[in-house]
Formats: sequence, structure tokens, C-alpha cells
Amino acid sequence: MKKKVGIIVIIILLFFMALAVKYNYYPESMIETKAAKLYGNEYCIRDLEMLEEDEDERASFRRIMDGGYTDHPTIGGSAMTTWRCKVCGYKGESTSTITPKLCSTCAAVSKRCSTCGKRRVPEILERQNENKKVRENKNNNN
Repeated sequence: MKKKVGIIVIIILLFFMALAVKYNYYPESMIETKAAKLYGNEYCIRDLEMLEEDEDERASFRRIMDGGYTDHPTIGGSAMTTWRCKVCGYKGESTSTITPKLCSTCAAVSKRCSTCGKRRVPEILERQNENKKVRENKNNNN
């Protein structure tokens, strides 16, 4: 009887492990740790630029066109491109040759930029969340 219960428990555990692998389930702490190992603890360049509100728009545009955003390419092709999340392995498709490094789930959980993989600046995240809530309220009121 004990052997049968043990075998059933093992089968159930194997079943749930197979589901986790199939659907790319990773605990949040594992996502954060792996993202930190892959991309470090630097902040996203684009977020840091957004914090500098006094900067001249032309200087910012020149920096973009001169390749100032090395992790954020500005010129890409128009083609169906497959990409894979570097953290969880999710396979996605994009209509551009500029593909993200992280899927939206891993980027949201680890608070990282999906394009370059670096940490998002907390002030920018808060501002974007507030803007998103305002847009949702406007859509709900209409």
C-alpha cells in the first residue's frame, strides 16, 4: 500500500513538473535572479534619458541617430522574426527585425526593459503606470 501511494505521489509530481516546463513557468524570484545575471544591475539608457526633462530635443534626436542607444536599435527591417526570451525561453514572433530580449511577463516581473534587458528606473515605471490607469479610466468612461 505504501509503495502504491509513493508511486502515485511521484507520478503527480512528474506531471506538474512537465506542465511547468511546457508552459515556461518560473517563480518570480527565479526570473529576477536570472535576469540580473544576464543583464546586470545597470539602468536602461532610454529611461535615464526620460528623466532628463531639460534636455534639448534636437540633441536627444542626434544621440539616437548617432547610435547613442546601442541597446535600443532605431533602424530595423520589416520581416516576420521569431525570437526567444532569454530568461524563460518563451518563443514569440515580431513583425520587425528589432526583437525584444525579454517577454512581457519576465520584463514586468523583474522590472526590466524588454528591449535591452536592463533595469527600469522606478520613477519612469510609476509615471507609465499612472498614464496607463488614466487611459483605462477614459476608455471605461466612454
